[in-house]
Amino acid sequence: MPRGLSLAFGRVVGWLWYYVVPVRRHVARVNVHRAFGQSESAKRQRRIVREAFVHQTWMGIEALRLAHHSAATLKAEVRFEGTEHFDKARAKGKGVILVVAHLGSFVQCIGAAIFAGFVQAVIFRKLDAGVTRSFELQLFDHCGAEPVPSRGSKELVRAVLARGQGLMMAIDQHLAPYRSVVCSFFGQLAATTPAPARFSLETGAPIVPMRFRRGPTPERHVISFEPEFVLEAPHADAVANLVHNTDRLNHVIERWILDAPEQWLWMHKRWKVHDHPEGWQIPEQFLGLKRNQK
Repeated sequence: MPRGLSLAFGRVVGWLWYYVVPVRRHVARVNVHRAFGQSESAKRQRRIVREAFVHQTWMGIEALRLAHHSAATLKAEVRFEGTEHFDKARAKGKGVILVVAHLGSFVQCIGAAIFAGFVQAVIFRKLDAGVTRSFELQLFDHCGAEPVPSRGSKELVRAVLARGQGLMMAIDQHLAPYRSVVCSFFGQLAATTPAPARFSLETGAPIVPMRFRRGPTPERHVISFEPEFVLEAPHADAVANLVHNTDRLNHVIERWILDAPEQWLWMHKRWKVHDHPEGWQIPEQFLGLKRNQK
C-alpha cells in the first residue's frame, strides 16, 4: 500500500477506534484531563484524545511496514537532530543510556535509530500474546538490535554498556513496586523505573534523552538527541538521589508531551499509584501530591 494511502487508511481506522469501538477512550480522556486540567478547553482535550488514537493506529501500520524496511528507506523517512550530543557521550567509552518515551512513531523510530548505529540494545517488556511476541522479536532481529528483557537482565545491561554501546530505555509506563520508585508526573504520583539513573551511577554511562516525534508531515519523523542528562546528588542518602534524578527525568518526558500531546500513549494507565497509593512507599517530598487527589 502506498505511504499516503496507508496513512489515510490509518486515520479512518483511528477514528473508528475512537468513535465506534472506544476501547480505552475513557482512560485516555481521563488521563488528558489529569495532565491538562483547566489549562486546555474540553474541546481541545477531546481533539488530543482523538488524534492520539489516529497516531497509535499509524504507529501500528508503520510497525508492520518496518519488517520490510531497509536502512535506506528509514533514512529517507527519519531525520536525526543533535547527534553531536550522542557522539560526545559515546566518546566517554562507557556506553550510552538513551532515555525515551512512547511518543511519535515509537517502533519505527527505534528501527531507524538501530539501523543508524545509535542503538545496539533495547530494554523491552515481554508481551504475553504469542503472535505479538514473535513479531516483536522478528523486528529486533530484522533491525539488528539485542533485545534485553526488562526483568533479570542486570548483567546483560552492564555488558552492553561495558562494550560502549547504546542502550535504549523507555521510562513512561507504570511498573510494579519492586521495579520502580514513586515520583511525580504532571503533578501526580507515578511509579517510574529508576533504571537509567541506577545504571548510570553504577557504570558511569552517561544518560542522553532521545525524543521521537512525527512531523513536519505525518509521513516524516524526527529523532532528537538532547544534551547529556547530568545526575545530581543533593541528598546524603543514595536512594533519595535515585528518586530525585528519576523525578527529573519524568519532567523531561512531560516537556516532550506538552509539545506534542496527541503523539503520546494516553491509553496507558500511568497514574495507578495516585489512584491507589495504599501499600506504596511514597517519598516524603511527594506526600502532598497524595493528598491532592484529582
